[in-house]
Amino acid sequence: MIALRYLIAVLAFGVIADWASETFFWSTPPTPVLLWERLLTMLAYSACAGVALSAVLGTGASGLRALCLG
Repeated sequence: MIALRYLIAVLAFGVIADWASETFFWSTPPTPVLLWERLLTMLAYSACAGVALSAVLGTGASGLRALCLG
């Protein structure tokens, strides 16, 4: 159950990071983006979010320290 919550959190953070980063950087992409490219990019952002979340959970940081560490 804990692993499922962790996976959902990682995927959610990845989707949020992908949306924020890619939308603001590429307001209009130079070429059409294919679905598999978008999914691969979301998985890459999710992997990065998983590393950050693991660092925060592993150290037990909270508050501003967790924000900076993440």
